[in-house]
Amino acid sequence: MEKISPLSIQIHFRETLPHLHYTKFLTVPMKRLVKANKVKKVTLDCSQFFLDKETIYEKSRVSNNELPYFAPIFDVPQQYIVVDGNKRIMAKLKNGQRTFTGYAFTPQQVIESFFFELDGWFYRLLAEMSVFSKMIFFKIPYSEIKKLSIINFQNN
Repeated sequence: MEKISPLSIQIHFRETLPHLHYTKFLTVPMKRLVKANKVKKVTLDCSQFFLDKETIYEKSRVSNNELPYFAPIFDVPQQYIVVDGNKRIMAKLKNGQRTFTGYAFTPQQVIESFFFELDGWFYRLLAEMSVFSKMIFFKIPYSEIKKLSIINFQNN
């Protein structure tokens, strides 16, 4: 069993979900997925992801070329949150970089990487609320919505 260091737990959602205050991710399972080549790479403009505004600027992080981890987030202006790499991105933003290549995890991969099980269930709830609100507001047929859902409908 791998020992999980406190540094592998990332804290997010301070402003995105103020009533939740902190959601904790374990980056160890995510790193395993990356090493197994099960995560696609994407290049995102900084407007496409949420970066914690309380991230401390560390000039030394500019030269760190480790790719950040992005997780999809629902019903906020940005498409992703930064799960791992906030300080690296902040340092590079301060130096003028606007686009970032990183690993984009699927919702199912994200669910399996929460520190607390309750956070995974909350994430599922946000995802489903997002999908079903699109069904209602944009009049998307239920048969199409089932394809977008992260809940397994196989038994229904």
